[in-house]
Amino acid sequence: KERMLYGCLLLGNAMVGMINFAMATWTPTLLIRGHGMSAAQSGYAFGTVGLVCSLLGVATWPAIVKFWSRRGRKDALVTVFAIAVTASWICFTIVGLTRTTNTLLVFAGMGIFFSAALGVLVPLLIQLITPGRMRARVMALYLTSSSLVGLAIGPPLAALFGERIFDGP
Repeated sequence: KERMLYGCLLLGNAMVGMINFAMATWTPTLLIRGHGMSAAQSGYAFGTVGLVCSLLGVATWPAIVKFWSRRGRKDALVTVFAIAVTASWICFTIVGLTRTTNTLLVFAGMGIFFSAALGVLVPLLIQLITPGRMRARVMALYLTSSSLVGLAIGPPLAALFGERIFDGP
């Protein structure tokens, strides 16, 4: 029972990490190739949007969970996380399909805001469900799945999809 829980949590976390790293890696390139921005403009625009939206997201998501929990929602942490991840994927899909720079930056910011839940809510969930003697090991697996697997597979996989499946920049 616990293996299934941790397996699904870490596998899902790795997949979200892959999407987040692919988005962070390739969005500036998309702004340069597909929207005619210079590298500096792309970096400033995407960096500013990313910084502001990620800070807002990191501050907002635990407050939303706390608010829902106080109102009696026992599943607040998991529900809020599921909503945030789903919304981020929708936003990141729009980023890849839009033709206007402003729309791209708005939805990239929204996606970053929603995906900030990954960095704060999953560790909270791990602390709640994991026995004290195993927390360090599970947190190490969490960091490995989100960072190492996400960074190693996400950006190259996005490049492969862009080259083999999709057409355009």
